[in-house]
Amino acid sequence: AISGVPWRNMIAYVGPSIDENNEGIVRLLHSHGVRCMVSFAPTHDRLKSAEERQKLYKKELRSMPDLIESDLPIEIWTVIK
Repeated sequence: AISGVPWRNMIAYVGPSIDENNEGIVRLLHSHGVRCMVSFAPTHDRLKSAEERQKLYKKELRSMPDLIESDLPIEIWTVIK
C-alpha cells in the first residue's frame, strides 16, 4: 500500500557506518529514494591521530554513504580527494 510518505525528500541517519548490521535497511531506504547519512563525529572524529582517522574514513567511504556528518570535514575531504 502507498503510505503517502514523501520518500525522495528524506534523509535517514543510519549510524556511524554502513556495515552488515544496517546494509539491509540502507538498501530498502535507497529503493525508496531516501539518502542515508552516517555520522563520524561521535566515533571516528574522536580518534587521537589524523592517521588513525584517515584510515577509518577510507574504510567507511567504501560503503558509499550519501551524506557524512563530521566535526572534521577538511580531513574527510582530504581522504576523498
